[in-house]
Order: sequence, then C-alpha cells, then structure tokens
Amino acid sequence: MKLKTFYLILNTNKPIKEDASKLRGSIGSKFEEYPLLYHHIRELGYLYIYPRVQYKVISGTTSILGIEEGTKILREILSDLNELVLGNSEYKINQKALFDQEVELGVARGNRHYKFLAP
Repeated sequence: MKLKTFYLILNTNKPIKEDASKLRGSIGSKFEEYPLLYHHIRELGYLYIYPRVQYKVISGTTSILGIEEGTKILREILSDLNELVLGNSEYKINQKALFDQEVELGVARGNRHYKFLAP
C-alpha cells in the first residue's frame, strides 16, 4: 500500500529546547481550523484517530510529518509558518526543508533494527 507523506524540517535561529508536545500545541492553537494538527475539536473534545500529523524535536531541530490528509494541511499552512512560540520561547524559522513523496507501507521481508532518537 502506498501512502502520501510530506516531511517538513524547520531550521530555526537557535536550537529548540522544548519538546514536541509544545510544538504540537503551538501549531494547533495557531491553526485551530485544522483539527488534524492538534486532535482537539472545540465543541466535541478530542479527535480519536491515528495522528495524520506527527511532531518531533531531534537535537534541537523541528520536524513535522504529514500522512495522507495531513499532507494537504501542511502544504496549506506552510507559508504562514514563520516563527514558533513554544512556552516562553520564540524561534524565528530561517529555513524550511520539504520532502513530498509516496512511501510503500507493508510487511518487511527481513528483520529491521531501529534506534530511538526521541522517547
């Protein structure tokens, strides 16, 4: 099965110190019209589905992955992402790296070895 993905790396003026939950909250509150970004619906509560937009902060760098429906949303908000406000810290986005692709999802033929970069 093929999945559309949109991977976005945001390089900021200084390393991000906060974790991915702060990033998710900041982007979700800035773009409330897109419940897939934050999984909250004002009148109903939470949106209980597999996250179509996933957030990571690895070695001070922000990365956001959109899957299927999440790819369209990330493309729509991309031009409005110029800064991040995470808690009491502000970060200016200097550069955006984009990777738009289709990936194959399925059963692997052999064992895969993974290394966790974030909890």
